[in-house]
This record gives sequence, C-alpha cells and structure tokens, in this order.
Amino acid sequence: MKSPVRIRINQLKIVIFYIATIIGCFVLPAKLEIILCGFFVIYLMIEGNNAIAGKDGNEMAFLLIFPVLLSCIQNIYLGFAVKHLHVFELQILLTINIIIAAALPAMRIVMTRTLYEYKWCIVCIGGTLLYSFVLFIANRVPVSSFISSMRNILAPFVFFYFGAVFGKNIDEKSFKKYIVLLINFVVFFGLFEYFVGNGFWQTANISQLWNLKGIVTAPDEFPSNWFSSEVIFGHPYVRRMVSSFADPVNLGTFLFAAFMLSWYYKKYVLMLLTILCCIFTISKGALLGFLIFCVVIFWYKEKSKIGLAAAFAGALVIGIAMLKYGAGSSTGLHVLMFLRALRVPFQYPMGMGVGTIGVLSGITGGNTSDLYIMETGIGVVIAQLGFWGVALYVYLFYKMMIIPRHMTKNKRVFLYTLIFSFFANAMFNEVALSPNSCALYFIILGIWDAREKNMLTSGTEVEINENTYLHA
Repeated sequence: MKSPVRIRINQLKIVIFYIATIIGCFVLPAKLEIILCGFFVIYLMIEGNNAIAGKDGNEMAFLLIFPVLLSCIQNIYLGFAVKHLHVFELQILLTINIIIAAALPAMRIVMTRTLYEYKWCIVCIGGTLLYSFVLFIANRVPVSSFISSMRNILAPFVFFYFGAVFGKNIDEKSFKKYIVLLINFVVFFGLFEYFVGNGFWQTANISQLWNLKGIVTAPDEFPSNWFSSEVIFGHPYVRRMVSSFADPVNLGTFLFAAFMLSWYYKKYVLMLLTILCCIFTISKGALLGFLIFCVVIFWYKEKSKIGLAAAFAGALVIGIAMLKYGAGSSTGLHVLMFLRALRVPFQYPMGMGVGTIGVLSGITGGNTSDLYIMETGIGVVIAQLGFWGVALYVYLFYKMMIIPRHMTKNKRVFLYTLIFSFFANAMFNEVALSPNSCALYFIILGIWDAREKNMLTSGTEVEINENTYLHA
C-alpha cells in the first residue's frame, strides 16, 4: 500500500493535468487541444492500472469520482472558453467523462489479458456496437448523430463496468468523502447561481455554448428548458435551478442520487438541502424518485400484508400524481412518446437505426424518421435498435435487480430505489441516459456489485452494520 503522501501527490498530478486541458480550451488550436485530451486520458489509464496493481484504494476512489466531477463542472469552463472552441473539439471535451470511463477498464483488460468477471457487460457493449454499425451502414445517418446516440445507449453499461473494475478494492471512507464534497459543491453552487441572479451565466456565455452544441438559443437568452413548462403557483415559465450542470434535467437526476446518498450516510442537513434544490430545479424526475423511495422504504421497513398494500397504493399514487402533474405540460408528451416507441419493434423488428430518431438525432441532423419519438430514453433505444434494444435493457434491468439480494435492509432500500428511479426516469426522459445523468448511478451500482462479489468469493462474514459504507 502506498503512503498517504504519495496518494495525494498522484491525485494532485491528475488535477494539474486536467487544469492544463482546461487552459488549453482558451489558448490552443482545436487539434492540439484534442491531442492534449488524448494524452490526459492515456495518463489516467496508466495511473488507473498502477492503482489497481498496487491496491491503492484511495486513488481508485478518486478515479471513480472523476468522471462525475467532470459532468458537474464542464459547462462552466466550456462556456467561458466557447469563443475559442471548434465544434468537434467541443464534442470531445463534452464526452471526455465517458471516454475516461471506457478507457481505464480497457487498459486493465490489455494489461491483464482478461475480460474480468463482468463478461456479460463486455458482450452487451460489443454486441450493441456491432449490431448498431450494421444498421449505420444500412441507414447512412450523419456520423455525429450515430456517435451521440451510441454514447447514450451504452453509457449505463460503460459506467457500470468502470465502477465494477475499480470499485472492488476502493477505500470506502475516501469515496464517501469525495462524493459528499462533490454533492456540497453542486448544492451550494446551485443556491449561488439561483439566488445571486442570471448574471453569472450571461458572463459564462451560456447561449453561445448551447448554440455551439446545436441547440438554438437567442443571444443573451437562456435555453428553453431552464424554464418550467408547467404553471407553478399561477406563474408560467418559472426559472429553474441549473447549478454547475447548466442543465436542470441533468441536475435533477444528480440531485436525487445525492439525496439517496445523503440519506444512506445519515447526512441529514445535506439531505434537506438536496430536497430544497430539487424543488428549485422543478424536477419531475426527482419527484418520481421521491415517490419510488417512499414505496420502497415502506415495503422494506414494514414487510407485511400492510406493507404490500402500501406498496401497491404507493405505485398507484405515483401513476396518478405523474399523470395529474403532467396534464397540460410536457409530462403527458413523455408518456405518449414511450408508449409510441413500444410499437416500433413490431413495425421495424431490427430497429430504425442508431441516430435516426430522438432529441439528439434532431440536434445533429440525423432524424430521418417520420415517427415522432423523442423525450423517452429507453423508448428511443427501443425505436433505434428494435427487439435488440428491448432485450438489451431488459437484461440490464435484471442484472441490476439482483445486485442487492444478499445485502442488509438499508442497502437494499438504497440500491433498489436508485435502480427503480433511474429506469422509471429513463422511460420518460431521454436525457436520463446521457453520461451527465447516469454516471453516478451506475458507478455506484458497479462498486457495490463488485464489492459484494468480492466478499462472497472470499468467504468474508456479513457484518450487519448500516453505518459502515460499502461493507457487507
């Protein structure tokens, strides 16, 4: 085991290297900045392999949280640098979090010449890439549309595998410290940008950044999703909190995971702050998550006929609340799009092709379909991949559901709530599958699954201690 000083130095080097890539956004030509990003990823691959080989649990915890950190902060510095950025350069910088999550385990596979024990995940990723490439040849959509859509389809698998490979021997206290610090940053930055005013984001060139992403926004105005589509207490188009994500949808998904982590760690003040931020974000995804949490916790705390009745009643409340909340707003459209997507495999059994449908394909110019299907993550996957997409995500859901089966009650409440809330959100929200939304969920699931398997195979006795994070 390396000394604590050595671990801090390694992490400082990573931070300094990444700061250099941020500075490069402002001063380097696009090609040199992309090369610098490539060297940064290679450096992380080497550091990650060394951390696993040396069983450096602290550094592995730091590496696991790094893609989530990038999701939280990238729109801030990219906004300030937008006048110096090329479109392709921006896309690389926006996807570097999932590139890191894919590259570090790939390095481990190369070094050990083994696919690790999560071969099912590799098969799903490889099989989907191959299948999608065949559809790409047949449909001839723009490369940008294909890549953008593939990134969302595979993001849960990539982050889960990343979490599993690097989570087996992480230092639990370090991971807890890093994630709590990150949640605090997002919460307090959100309160700052929401209450101090809009001047920060105007200075950060948010409208220019969104235009470079392909989302048309008028100069000096904010993206349309920054305002509620519902009438809130008689006020239409209420400004939503966006925090450091600069996106209320990504923020709402993150905040619900942050709420669950705060609940599990017994950080009650932070838990209340995340609830407050969810209210300011006007996040329907977070609302759905809270309702699911209520059902799951009641079922596990009161596992009886009363608990079962409450679970069904709670599920009914969730359905009625979402439909009523969505009347005359965007929620009804999200539900409609998912239901419409379920019919696509019967019309196009092989799917319509990756990049042919959905919000991302519309932005990148690849929408070649007459069918109006968008704003539903899993629905878009099904429409693009047909029955393969159905099988892919049904299998993913199954693999996630069996993770908590041997765990203590609080852990099962925590994990099942994360699983149900993510998949429910992804049914009615295309952005839920983006790396910025799903990274934290699937990295955590990967960590917990790897550690559970590690303890079961090592014959370690299960210690019923709810205050010990990640210990079985």
